[in-house]
Amino acid sequence: MEILRRRAAADRGLADDPFFLILMVYNRIGGTARGQSDTKLLPPISEMVDTTKRLATEHDRPAGDYVLWTDTAAAARLLLGLENFNPDRARA
Repeated sequence: MEILRRRAAADRGLADDPFFLILMVYNRIGGTARGQSDTKLLPPISEMVDTTKRLATEHDRPAGDYVLWTDTAAAARLLLGLENFNPDRARA
């Protein structure tokens, strides 16, 4: 029985991967939307990758920080603050 499960897991391709399916649907819908008009609603994946690289590796001129890492740290502080939030204590 274990051999059958391993073989079934090995036979699954990219079409069974939910992330791959979401990527394909996004690519199809985004290509259709860009073909109809010059929309920024669904940017191409290559543009998202370029923007991520730019935000992670280039300094922001006004602040002098790396935007991606500054925003990530701010989100982490926010999540830590929400984790320690006690609504009963806030009402008192």
